[in-house]
Amino acid sequence: MWRVDEEEEASSRFDSGSDSDDCLLPVWSDVESEATDCEFLRDACLQCKLAAFLQFLAMPLVYFLGYLGCRDLAAVTIVVLLFASGAFQFRLKDRLLEWLRCHPQEAWQELTQATAELEASSKWLPCLSTGSLAFVKGIYEAVDPAMDAFAAGNSRHMYTKDVERGFQVSWRRAPLIGPAVAGVGLPGVLLLILVAATTCQIYKLVSETVRLERKIASMEAEYPAHAREAASWRWQMWIRMAHVTDVGGLMLLHYVYQQLVRVEIARYPHLWPIVDRNAAFEVKTFMEAVPSLWFQISLVGLTYDTASTENLVVTFASITTGALTVGHILFLETSVLRHLSHLGELFTQKQWAFLLAYVGTLCCWSACMVRLLGVWICPGHILNVESGCQQSFEGQRI
Repeated sequence: MWRVDEEEEASSRFDSGSDSDDCLLPVWSDVESEATDCEFLRDACLQCKLAAFLQFLAMPLVYFLGYLGCRDLAAVTIVVLLFASGAFQFRLKDRLLEWLRCHPQEAWQELTQATAELEASSKWLPCLSTGSLAFVKGIYEAVDPAMDAFAAGNSRHMYTKDVERGFQVSWRRAPLIGPAVAGVGLPGVLLLILVAATTCQIYKLVSETVRLERKIASMEAEYPAHAREAASWRWQMWIRMAHVTDVGGLMLLHYVYQQLVRVEIARYPHLWPIVDRNAAFEVKTFMEAVPSLWFQISLVGLTYDTASTENLVVTFASITTGALTVGHILFLETSVLRHLSHLGELFTQKQWAFLLAYVGTLCCWSACMVRLLGVWICPGHILNVESGCQQSFEGQRI
């Protein structure tokens, strides 16, 4: 869709060692390192892709467990997925850092020195390392797709005949998509959003891994001869791995690869200086979190007085993870906009789609936060962004 990137183009525009006795990985010569780099990176890419696919494949299971009313089992499934994903990410993170430390080329070894803070105690929580804290901070974003699946399946148990009738009346008069939304119903809308967003995320994951594999193959054909060229190649590897892990919900590995990108930028000023999250913004925020958030708030407002506590907890948990995910990514993308403005790239033709999506997402997220407050502020638990609190949802789009 849109990208700040086209990393190869941006990088070209800004283009105007020792062995260790305690290495756990095999030590190789400089001649061997070129092929071995490609093998390792290709293997890391494949493992990340498979881990992400397993998480995507688990979403139908979570949806059907919620649909069948097995809330406890659905929650346990999400927790098990989280712990399994965490174990995989910590293992691959340790393997990556050990790989860099044992690398014969000094430029690669220096990356480990610069990312040593991943193993150091966090200044915020001394009981956790910086890497562990990064994993904890990314939990809400990692589980948000699964929580959306849980809430979509569970919505069936909150959607009574009266709620259905009111929802259909409120949307039937809306232009363009109104009749379709009214016909599908609120649980159907949540399911369609989930299916469309997951399809887009899988497509984005595959496309990013294909681009990464092509770049690895290009290095196999001709390894960069000069330090600046090698830095550009490594930068492209790290940024693409950051996009793959971001879309796949592997937030610890995403943090690690972003740190490697920042290290390369700090050492080689000719590289494109922006570390963006545009891939996740496209398919995780714009396509999934924002529309799911809007209709989940509608569901809570419509059923606040009639739904069971367990059903409300599930929906509010999904709303919380979605709101935090959108807010966090919007905050980071605001920094990207500032950098683009500083570089004179903000109002170029290829950024217009990104700008429009950013403004639209910001407006929708802000409206969702106001509507969420209306659940508690308004006597009828429904706040319409056009006309304020409503005693009845009939005739009002929600």
